[in-house]
Amino acid sequence: MIGAHYEGMKQILDRCEGLTEVQLDRPVSGYYDPLAWMSQHQTLRSLLRHTTGASDAPVNEQTVQLFRASLDKSYQELRETIATYEREKMWDMTFVDADCDPPMVFSYGGWIGHVLVFHNYRRIACMMALAQLGVSGLKYFDPIDFQG
Repeated sequence: MIGAHYEGMKQILDRCEGLTEVQLDRPVSGYYDPLAWMSQHQTLRSLLRHTTGASDAPVNEQTVQLFRASLDKSYQELRETIATYEREKMWDMTFVDADCDPPMVFSYGGWIGHVLVFHNYRRIACMMALAQLGVSGLKYFDPIDFQG
């Protein structure tokens, strides 16, 4: 699933290379984020930030090249994290997320599931945003097609 997300995002970023700043910052029509703390007014650039693990730099300063570098880095880090969880049998181990208000307890396995589900959701939203911009020929990247 992680490899499929990575490959799908690389294809999306390839299609974003020729977009203008205005296109990257255009609101995505019809987008709804089911997470209450996320903005309902997303742009392609903000969705790319959430699906590539991009830095904390202001979203309007982030470029397609930065998203690509962030994706490569976050993909490798996530693979290593999951390998550690598997090797150490940490899937049921819990941690406190102090960023939540109030702080909440999650399992490592649940956290990985959350990342996979919402990255997939936003990757599809990126594809929808590209279609709205007239970018065609980008196929839905189903994990069943992943060969890596």
